[in-house]
Amino acid sequence: RGRKRGNRSVIRAVFFDLGDTLMPEEGNAKTLPHAREVLQELKSKYRLAVICNATVATEKHVREILRGAGIEEFFDAVVVSTDVGYRKPDEGIFRIALEKLALRAEEVVMVGNRLSTDILGGNRLGMKTVLIRCSKRYPEKATCELEQPTYIIHSLRELLPIIHELGQKKLT
Repeated sequence: RGRKRGNRSVIRAVFFDLGDTLMPEEGNAKTLPHAREVLQELKSKYRLAVICNATVATEKHVREILRGAGIEEFFDAVVVSTDVGYRKPDEGIFRIALEKLALRAEEVVMVGNRLSTDILGGNRLGMKTVLIRCSKRYPEKATCELEQPTYIIHSLRELLPIIHELGQKKLT
């Protein structure tokens, strides 16, 4: 199917935070429940990326963590704050991921666990945003309109129908 020029985009990619979004923030190399099957299903239709803030880890380290968890092959890009000089919610880190995949912000859904970084950063650029609340580590409340997620989920499994629905309709 060809795309007509001038149409608003449908969703073409999903960007993920790493800690407490795909994997526990602390410790081992296991993924959160349903991460592998959700990534596998999404990968068949969408480009996927990880955007994460780190204090010392680089893209190489993050890729090793993803590989150890058995999910590295799903990602078209991994953007880590220590490598690029921007931390979420700075638009710069999101723009680098968009450039790597040749996408526009309105073609992307950002999934993360922090209102003040993942959701704020994604919303600033015009992405749809999904807050995952699978831990009580960051019980934040939105402090402004830009920290309001488009959707809130409690398990990665809940992401699939949202992405499927967004992928079906043209955005206005």
